[in-house]
Amino acid sequence: MQKVYKASRKSASALASPDKLSLVVTLTDNGMEYRQGLVSHRSELIPYNRINSVNVQQGPLQNTLDYGTVIVATGNDVEPIKLVDIENPYGLQQDLEDMMHQATSTAVVAPTTPASDAPSPSSQTPAAQTPEDELVKLAALRDQRIITPDDFNRKKQQLLGL
Repeated sequence: MQKVYKASRKSASALASPDKLSLVVTLTDNGMEYRQGLVSHRSELIPYNRINSVNVQQGPLQNTLDYGTVIVATGNDVEPIKLVDIENPYGLQQDLEDMMHQATSTAVVAPTTPASDAPSPSSQTPAAQTPEDELVKLAALRDQRIITPDDFNRKKQQLLGL
């Protein structure tokens, strides 16, 4: 998959600063890549599982002309990434959220073991996991940003029977 979003040519601020017109955001199977700059270039690839949230800021004129600022918060940045004057900001937000969900759902799914490879009952440990043990493990996965806080909360409610 590859989707490309570019800076809007309708924005007054983009027309005043050619550097802003160089913004290109590409969504690939590996993550979101954004590049900007005519004189000095900035390029970064952010895996979807490192993105915490995606928000859109859009004024009335921007809404009419279908461009705005997309704010991407990741665990690595002190400040979020601001993709200013991007075309179709809500489309980019939706695509990013879809890819984030897909990345977290594949990270949470445990691989299945074929019956022939399954350990014999005598080699399995007899101690069962308590809900508290599971919550500790899930909290560690959440803190490492392997699963989202929403995934953690859903599983916590399920384990606690809420």
